[in-house]
Amino acid sequence: MGPPPDHEELLLPSHRGEDIRMVGRFDRYSVHHHNHLRVCTSLGLGAIQVNAGLHFLFPMIPETIDVQILIIWSITFCATLSVVSGLRRGVRRISQACFIIGELFFDAGSVLP
Repeated sequence: MGPPPDHEELLLPSHRGEDIRMVGRFDRYSVHHHNHLRVCTSLGLGAIQVNAGLHFLFPMIPETIDVQILIIWSITFCATLSVVSGLRRGVRRISQACFIIGELFFDAGSVLP
């Protein structure tokens, strides 16, 4: 039966006569590039949404680029800590922290007018 096909064989069935190595390099680059674009877009839009929610709950927090950059740095720092601390401890700690932060925001939303 043989080993399973790699992504170049799955993505490039029509390039039989061409130099597969060059096309494979381009595919590998484009896959990684688009993955980075998706992550950055999600992080940026999420930071805008978190900033708007914080401004709604706490009007003293402005909706500015500086606050959004701080949110992006905070999310990146927490994700890096989670990855470095491992799957068992990292995911558990970050999920507990998210639950506590969610509870605090829920309580703040129910107390504030």
